[in-house]
Amino acid sequence: MKLAKVKTDKSDTKAISEYGRLNDVPLYNVLTEVQSEYLQLFRLLDSYLKLRTATKNKLIRRRSIRYSLKVCLWFFEAKFKTFKQRGRGFGDSFVRVS
Repeated sequence: MKLAKVKTDKSDTKAISEYGRLNDVPLYNVLTEVQSEYLQLFRLLDSYLKLRTATKNKLIRRRSIRYSLKVCLWFFEAKFKTFKQRGRGFGDSFVRVS
């Protein structure tokens, strides 16, 4: 197949015509109304499935963040509790600066 250096409608038409003569090109079959409707429904279903997956992922991410925050809070509360228990005797030795 020859490619023209200058891209115009005329050169495109010649290239398409030559391709059609050299190769067996099948005819395009138009979808029926039922096929077209099914295609639209499958695309809609696909978009709903993607939305469902995105929503599930968002919920999982929020649960894991909430869980990790609870663990961090528990950890810091435990550390603070042990710090308070150990630091009871140290309270008098600190000097306050006003």
